[in-house]
Amino acid sequence: MYSSVTTIFRLIVILCVGALVGCANIQYRAGDTVVTQVNTIKNQARPSVVLVHGCGGPGPNQHWMPILDNAGFNAILVDYIHYRGYNSVCDGNIPFSINNTISDLDEIIGWVKNQDWHTGGISVMGFSLGGGIVNSFTDLDSLKAKGIIVKEISKLSSIISIYPLCGVGPLASTTKIPTQLHFGLNDFWTHHSYCMTDRLDKINYELVYYENAMHGFDIPGTPTHVNGIYRLQYNPEAYQQIQKNVIRFLKIHL
Repeated sequence: MYSSVTTIFRLIVILCVGALVGCANIQYRAGDTVVTQVNTIKNQARPSVVLVHGCGGPGPNQHWMPILDNAGFNAILVDYIHYRGYNSVCDGNIPFSINNTISDLDEIIGWVKNQDWHTGGISVMGFSLGGGIVNSFTDLDSLKAKGIIVKEISKLSSIISIYPLCGVGPLASTTKIPTQLHFGLNDFWTHHSYCMTDRLDKINYELVYYENAMHGFDIPGTPTHVNGIYRLQYNPEAYQQIQKNVIRFLKIHL
């Protein structure tokens, strides 16, 4: 009886949360990760970028969609927390399987590859917790050892990771997939030192640092505090810089 009630309650939570983010906007579902928005040009195939949000859901990163679209790339926004029944996972506790999320993303990348609006390479772009998730794509051997299917991940053209939570997804010291990492030098939530960037090879890694930039520096309207000790702040200068760096990198590798 308890199990049935719990299952029903969880289903209600998922449906209600889904309504908040727009169930009607689901373009594709892989496990408990869904594609909620796709920016494409009708009758035109382009390279694609899959956006993997941070702990607060896809909303704070949605503004990257038109930036990528205007630069000549399809933009695909996923949501991997709301359909697992959570509004946010910013309290430091990850109550679901990152490995399952990675498997979901592998399937979504395959779905993108088979769409008529896609041609060329595919990149993933992760933010904070999402950055930690895509960091794990740099170590294909480790993912395979965990039994995670990386059929599509292994074919990625590039990875972009923005102030990543490296405790979730450590970076391999060497990687076969070109990877661009972005860090705010005043970010003490996901400080670059946590990623041990000094051990990374410079062949397929590009590291970009932003002066006077904190967590969320690329998100206009970012609140100044979260969880008390962690400071978030928008930095318009760093925001302009990161757009140029991201687009440059994508045009090289897609």
